[in-house]
Amino acid sequence: MGQDLGVCIVTPFEAPDWRLVLATIKAGAYGYLHLGRDKARAEAALAAITARTSQPFGVAVSGPLPEVTLPIQVNRVILPFGEDDRTWPADVTRVWRVHDSATAQEAIAAGASDLVISGDDAAGQGGAESTFTLFQEIWPLVADGPVKLFVQGGIGVHSAAAYLALGAAGVHLDSQVSLMPESGLSAEAKASLGRLVGPQTVRCQGFRVLKWPGGPKPASVAEAEQTMQGVDPARNLLPMGQDFALATPYLQRYRHLDRLILAIREAAVGHLRQAQYHSALEPGSVLAEELGVRYPIIQGPMARVSDQPQFLSAVAQAGAMPMLAVGMASADELAASVEAVGAELGEHPWGVGLLGFIAPATFAAQAQQILQLERRPTAAVIAGGRPEQGRLFEQAGIAAFLHMPSVGLLADALKDGAKRFIFEGRESGGHVGPTYSTTLWDLQIDELLKCEALSDLSVVFAGGIHDARSAAFVAIMAASLSATGARVGVIMGTAYLMTEEAVSTGAIT
Repeated sequence: MGQDLGVCIVTPFEAPDWRLVLATIKAGAYGYLHLGRDKARAEAALAAITARTSQPFGVAVSGPLPEVTLPIQVNRVILPFGEDDRTWPADVTRVWRVHDSATAQEAIAAGASDLVISGDDAAGQGGAESTFTLFQEIWPLVADGPVKLFVQGGIGVHSAAAYLALGAAGVHLDSQVSLMPESGLSAEAKASLGRLVGPQTVRCQGFRVLKWPGGPKPASVAEAEQTMQGVDPARNLLPMGQDFALATPYLQRYRHLDRLILAIREAAVGHLRQAQYHSALEPGSVLAEELGVRYPIIQGPMARVSDQPQFLSAVAQAGAMPMLAVGMASADELAASVEAVGAELGEHPWGVGLLGFIAPATFAAQAQQILQLERRPTAAVIAGGRPEQGRLFEQAGIAAFLHMPSVGLLADALKDGAKRFIFEGRESGGHVGPTYSTTLWDLQIDELLKCEALSDLSVVFAGGIHDARSAAFVAIMAASLSATGARVGVIMGTAYLMTEEAVSTGAIT
């Protein structure tokens, strides 16, 4: 049809915001008007758009909606797969929304030409997995065929670049743009929502919605859908993705919708070129050399798994950094583990995984035991760690990586002098924060880009990384960091072995 579908805007909160659709069209992107759940509002919004432009646009449907007459300009419709589509004109492209790989397979078998995947981090209905994980699961189903795959949920400037570089036909934004001046949301509502800090969404009756004190608490799916007929958080459930956390930063940085769309398009080109040139995850990278291993891969500490010497030896032999999980081990238990690991690993570098949130006396005893070792570890990963805990090891020449599950904690840690970080999304196992990988990574990358001396920083990404494609995703998404000198790596748990093909630039094509 000749339209650029690389960046699409779906009106947020599942509401028919005609102003935002018009602004999207003006910015050169593709706009979807979500029809919501009120026929009168939907028809009024359709009329407002067609009275002001002759350009094509799409519509989106999420739940029960009385039949509406679509204007001829509507050429695409987003529908939950399985929705009865007999009322939609035959020449309107169906974009089927799917939340898991089984449904995607069913849609493809039924002849679908376009799919949009939305995971647990997406606004409204979503799957059990994050959009990032779903993309990896569903991509092989469409890689060699004509089906176009779009993604919605957890999308930011940096993650959009990675999705587009790795085969997505386009990215769909919604919650991220809700505070922009072009959004039809009232000034009062924007002011209220703009004051929110931290994770502010929850699952309610299968929908990801705004977490609002005193808001409605529906007892069923039907009741939940009935409360979604407005945008007053005190009265209505507002479908909202975790990527709403990007709305305020994007408003502050880009000011207007067209600038955000331009930033995504520029990143789609620039990030890929930077990733190909700088090769952050190739064998012998700066971080790999710093850790003394072949690949910039740290094996995620896992209780009752990575305290086994044979397991750690396998990781070391494969070229990654093995990490002994210390957990709640006493000094005597830790001494015995270290002795066994040392005998198995020989001269291979190794590290320790510690819990920074345990009783201070226990942590101090573990740290003292480690620092007294004749053959000390090369690195330490501290879950829930604080800068002062990291300094105990840094002063002894041990690279200490701190988990940073939020922008606020990262900003404070940077001010306190910390230089090595782990950005671990909710897809990871063990002790994780509430935010899924791509939203967290987008936020943290932008926070680091404010730093003047990125070459002093080491950054490790975790959560949903397990193969060549996911490694390439990180390399592209973090390209702006590696291009400015930051040392970049990845953490993996059970999928701890990777080949040279998986982490070299050969994975970035």
